[in-house]
Amino acid sequence: MILEDKVVAILGSHCSSVCLAIAPICNEYKVPGLTIECAADAVTSPGFEYYFRMRPSMGLIAPLITPVIVEKLKPSKIGFLAINDDYGRSFVESFKKSFEEYGIPTITEHYFERGTTDFYPYLTAIKAAKPDIVFYVGVTPEGALILKQARELGLIPEIKFIGSEEMGEYELVKLAGAEIVAGTYAISLWAPKPEIEALAKKVEEKFNAPMHYAIVFGYDALYVLVTAIEKAQSLDPTAIKEALKEIEYHGLQGYIKFEIFEYKGKLFVNQGRYTPYLIMWTEAGEKVLVGP
Repeated sequence: MILEDKVVAILGSHCSSVCLAIAPICNEYKVPGLTIECAADAVTSPGFEYYFRMRPSMGLIAPLITPVIVEKLKPSKIGFLAINDDYGRSFVESFKKSFEEYGIPTITEHYFERGTTDFYPYLTAIKAAKPDIVFYVGVTPEGALILKQARELGLIPEIKFIGSEEMGEYELVKLAGAEIVAGTYAISLWAPKPEIEALAKKVEEKFNAPMHYAIVFGYDALYVLVTAIEKAQSLDPTAIKEALKEIEYHGLQGYIKFEIFEYKGKLFVNQGRYTPYLIMWTEAGEKVLVGP
């Protein structure tokens, strides 16, 4: 794309491990990259001057949403069932630290490989440990299987299951069924509002697919990049990169600005800030906002 097509900027990608491979290439060739989604903290670590992130990392999300979970669900002990990759381990590390600050320990922690379909051994161990809440982390096909098997073992509703961002999407309902997801929780990167509902209708009509937070971020990212090019009045990649640093944009997801700042001992570069939501799934398969 850079050497043959001479692109002046790159939008993407969606997976932390992929973004961590793209960021140094953008830096090497001095072409700005704008990721719509990746969550691992290292994606916007110092050293990647040309790479920008729309959403908050796990290290930023955990401190923002933990107080809401503590207030609303009042857990005394927690557990994790997470994908064994940069995203899953970053999620667990960040949330463990955040809950420890409230004196809430992690009593069970498990990791699975991508493509796993049998979660019964992990869930049996979780049932024996008896945490108040369990964070399950992965993509929706894995999440649907986890919830189905958790219900078969009688873990739900005694244990409150909270899904990572993917589990706050309607694709989970489509895969698992409303009766399976009902009463479970998820971290959500968007809440229903007229502008997003209008876009969701267009997405449904054009692609026969439900709204997803990556669509919201992708939609905003394209407009952010266009705004930066207009601001730079140039197609020079370095000029576009400098313009991205000055962007203040109000998109579907909210206020967008890329910043350099230190948070809890970690330095973030070209990082967007955004407050996530805690939602609960209803018996009708709809989102109910729990907080903040």
